[in-house]
Amino acid sequence: MFLKHGLFTEPHQPEVKPYLHLAAKLGHRTLINLLLTYRINDNRVIEESALHMDVKGKQFTERKLKPLDIAALEGHLQCVYMILTQGTIKRFPEYAKSSYLSLATLESSPMAVKLLLNNDKKEEDILEAVETALKSASADCLRLLLDTGVETKSLFEGKNLYHVLYTFGSAVKFGKEGYARIPEVTEVLVKWKHDVNRKDPTNTYPLYSLIRNSVCVHNYVFTQYYIESMRVLLKNGADPNFDEMAYERALQKRGKKSIVGRPAYSSAFHCLMETVETYADTFESKGLAVKFVMECVESICQTNSGKNLNHIRQIGGKGSTLSGSILHQFAKSSVILGVDATVFRYLLRQGADVDCKVKNKYFFNVFIDTLFKHLNERSPHVEQPDRTTDVKEMLKLSELMSQTSVAESFKIFAKENGMKSTPQTSKYIKLVNQYLSKSVKDVRSLRRITAESLWRFCGRNDSNVHKLPISVKYKPDILPV
Repeated sequence: MFLKHGLFTEPHQPEVKPYLHLAAKLGHRTLINLLLTYRINDNRVIEESALHMDVKGKQFTERKLKPLDIAALEGHLQCVYMILTQGTIKRFPEYAKSSYLSLATLESSPMAVKLLLNNDKKEEDILEAVETALKSASADCLRLLLDTGVETKSLFEGKNLYHVLYTFGSAVKFGKEGYARIPEVTEVLVKWKHDVNRKDPTNTYPLYSLIRNSVCVHNYVFTQYYIESMRVLLKNGADPNFDEMAYERALQKRGKKSIVGRPAYSSAFHCLMETVETYADTFESKGLAVKFVMECVESICQTNSGKNLNHIRQIGGKGSTLSGSILHQFAKSSVILGVDATVFRYLLRQGADVDCKVKNKYFFNVFIDTLFKHLNERSPHVEQPDRTTDVKEMLKLSELMSQTSVAESFKIFAKENGMKSTPQTSKYIKLVNQYLSKSVKDVRSLRRITAESLWRFCGRNDSNVHKLPISVKYKPDILPV
C-alpha cells in the first residue's frame, strides 16, 4: 500500500538495511515482487559489510552480494525464481525463454546456480547455462556447471569452448568487469580437461582465436586479460607453431568445408602480426601497438615450442603466394604498422634468422614489394603519406644481415625494380639504390664478422652465448642489440 502511494519509493533510501536485500534474506516472495516493481534499482550489488546482516554460505569468497545471492544462500528457492523472473528478464528480455539456471548464470550468481542444481539437474538446462557462462565470462558458475559432468561436445556446432569464449564473449553480455574474468574462465576450461590444442572444426584453434580477438579497441587495459589468458594456454601446452592453414587445406582436399568465421593462420607469430595489421588504425598510438606485439611475442617465446621463429609458413590470407619466417611477416606488416626496430631486434635476440631467404626473397625484399604494391594501388595524382622514414629504418635493419645477404638482397631489388619505376615509387627506388650500393662496398670490421659468426655458431641462442668460454665483456657484442 505504501509503495503504491509513492511512499518509500526511490529516491528514498533506507538508513540501515536495503529493502530488497532484507526481503530476500527473510524469504518474503510477495514483497520481493513489489520491490522489484517499485524499487528496481535496489536489485544491485552491495558489500556484505554494508548490509548489517549475517548471511549464510561462508564457503563463497566473493562478498559483494545481490538480493539473488542472499535469497540463494538462505535457501529461498521461490524467491530466487521471483528475482530471476521479475528482475533479470526485465533487464535481459532476450533471455525471456531461458531456464532459471541460465538466468542465474547470466547474473553471475554461483550461489543461485548451486541452489538450482541441487534442486534439479536437467541436462538441457545445464548445457544452456554453459553457453551463457561462456558468453558472460562467469567462471564461478561455469565451474559448478562443468562439475556436473555434463558432455559439452554438442554445443556451438562442435566448436571448442575456448574459441567460443574468445570469439563470442562481449561487453554487452558480461560488462566491462567481465574481461577480468576471461583468464579465470580459461583456467576453468583447462582444469576440466578441455583440449588447448583442439583443431576441429578448422579455424577454431584456441590460441589463434584468442590472439585474433585480443585487441580491445575501446580500452587497451582489457587487452591485458587476453594476454594473461594466452599465457595460461601456452603454459598448458598450446602449440604456437600449429599450421592451421595447412590443416585447413588438407581437410578441404578430403571434402570438408571450413566454418565461416576468422581466417586460418600458419603460426601464432603470423597470426599476431596479421591481427595487429588488421587493427592498426584502432590503436590509440603506435606505441600501444608495439607494446602489444612485444608482450605477445615475449609470452610465446617463453615456451620451448615458441623459440623457433624460423618456421617457413604462408603469409597473408587464402590465395596468397607469399611465405616466409616471422621476419618476412614482420616486413609485410610493417608497411601498414610502420617499421619498429625494437620489435625487430627483439625477434633477432630470440633466434630469428636475419639471413633467411624464402622464394628468393629476404625480409627487406618483402617489405619493398609490399610497400610498392600498396603505393601503386593508388593513382599518382592522389597525395600519399611520405614513407621515407620507414624505408630508411628498414634499410638500417638490412645491415644486420651478413654482407653476402645484403648484396643478394640488393641484386634482387635491382633486378625487379630497375625498369619498373612509377611516379609513386621512383624516389624510394633512388633512395634504396644509393643506400645499398654504398652498403655492399663497406668493409666490415673483423670484430663484427667474428661476432656474427659466433652468433650463428651458438644457434642464435642467447643462453649458448653466455656459456661461451670468453670474457663477459665480449658477450654483449655477439648478441643482436
